[in-house]
Amino acid sequence: MDSDLWHSAITGAYFGEVEAVILYLSSGGELSRTITADEVSKVSSVATVQTGETLVDIALGKGHHALVQAMLSFSDVNPSAEAGEDGHVRTSKILNDDLDLFRRRTMSHKLNHLEPGIADL
Repeated sequence: MDSDLWHSAITGAYFGEVEAVILYLSSGGELSRTITADEVSKVSSVATVQTGETLVDIALGKGHHALVQAMLSFSDVNPSAEAGEDGHVRTSKILNDDLDLFRRRTMSHKLNHLEPGIADL
């Protein structure tokens, strides 16, 4: 996988640029790929991202819901995606995991700002 495509997809997710993200995915990129510390430093002058985030995390965090829908729609119709026995592509596990993680991070962040330590209960 071309690292330039991946870096463009990261900044694309940050700025809501559908074309950059879909180009990465259409070139065989994985929706579940996470950002490494080295990659964070490479895009830090353009986008503020964190190690371990996915493109979905970034897009959701910036409020680019249409981009998230485009990513998931692309994954649903991508012929290289893994299909089940019935022929339907399975992306709901990735989506559910990403959304659950995003919700937990967001809720923990909000709770900690209301009452320090309350999210640890």
